[in-house]
Amino acid sequence: MTALLLHYVDYPAAQPSEALPLVVLHGLMGNADNWRAHARQWEKQRRVVAVDLRNHGRSPHAEDMQYAHLAADVLHTLSALGIEHFDLLGHSMGGKTAMSMAVIAPERIRRLIVADIAPVDYALDRHDDIFAAMQAVADQPPVSRTAADALMAQHEGDLETRRFLGTNLIKGEDGCLHWRVNLSALRQGYPDVARAPIDGAPFNGPVLFLRGGDSSYVLPEYRAAIMARFPHARIVTLKHCAHWLHVEQFSIFVDAVNRFLSA
Repeated sequence: MTALLLHYVDYPAAQPSEALPLVVLHGLMGNADNWRAHARQWEKQRRVVAVDLRNHGRSPHAEDMQYAHLAADVLHTLSALGIEHFDLLGHSMGGKTAMSMAVIAPERIRRLIVADIAPVDYALDRHDDIFAAMQAVADQPPVSRTAADALMAQHEGDLETRRFLGTNLIKGEDGCLHWRVNLSALRQGYPDVARAPIDGAPFNGPVLFLRGGDSSYVLPEYRAAIMARFPHARIVTLKHCAHWLHVEQFSIFVDAVNRFLSA
């Protein structure tokens, strides 16, 4: 396995700081740019590095979506940046990648924040509507975002989800819109994405799990799996938000991360 050098967005600390850098990992179909507003808040106290995981954003494409490989990509990229020790935040798929990094290189991670995901297997059909919507656009590349939305709406009824997916559309040389993500690899590799992160020795550092109160991703019955892997974890529920808790409760999410990192 050869680790990939990933694309990243680097936000230097606004003023000299002894705080460790905060590394941020997005979820499925996301990218580093989704965290721009959050990074602008956190960079007041520390350097922030937001990463595009493989097959997402501006990072290289590859067929494999196993968490061991996603984690190795991030660690390789941080080493290339000279970042040996850091705090780590991951949302959804990025959270599972972060948990896998804590197995591979626990000595490099001071504090870990996992946003609305648990170290468990999830149903393989959870994103069938999303993949069908995106495939419709891939099969009939539209010339406008309105046309792309109409194609996606045949399969995905939620407007906010379609808008989120639309952030991945870029105009090609043919004048049509195409997916920047590697859709075929993500669809084929989704069974790996849905699986629990890689197994290994428990991570004994401080860990904060933030879950959306209206989300079904971190259920009470998952607590045992969380504590088995992260014996010093705290699980905190943010009210009035679902899976995209970092967007729906932006200020509360930013403040919770700040308090945990400064503890």
